[in-house]
Amino acid sequence: MGKYIALLFAGLVGIASGIQPSINAALGKFITPKGAALVSFVVGLIALAVINLFSGTFSQIKGIWAAPWYLWIGGLFGAFLVYVSIEVLTIIGAGAMMSAILSLQLITGVIIDHYGWLGTKVIPFDLSRGIGVVLLVIGVRMIVR
Repeated sequence: MGKYIALLFAGLVGIASGIQPSINAALGKFITPKGAALVSFVVGLIALAVINLFSGTFSQIKGIWAAPWYLWIGGLFGAFLVYVSIEVLTIIGAGAMMSAILSLQLITGVIIDHYGWLGTKVIPFDLSRGIGVVLLVIGVRMIVR
């Protein structure tokens, strides 16, 4: 996959992640926020199982047993993100919630890049990235009133 296709998919993920909490919160009104989070993960589990099955990569999942234990925490982070976003969205609204989440995701990403944590490519923190972080914080402040 080339850089521009990767950016396109990243943009689509941005749109989907902006819509998902609102959908889950709306579902939570019919059941409960925890139930909506569970439904979200079950539907996602089924979709990913089908994708892995038809792409021929399902058998590679057995490699999970060789992975360090802490790499399993991603699922807990995902559950935390989905459930808390359902609860928070109904209190502060979609724009404020997404601006807080996205800005802290980006700041965390810059820190991970700088240190190369979890095997990522090292991208040193510099003035340009520092200015970007400051602008993110200013942007969040402008959105959250």
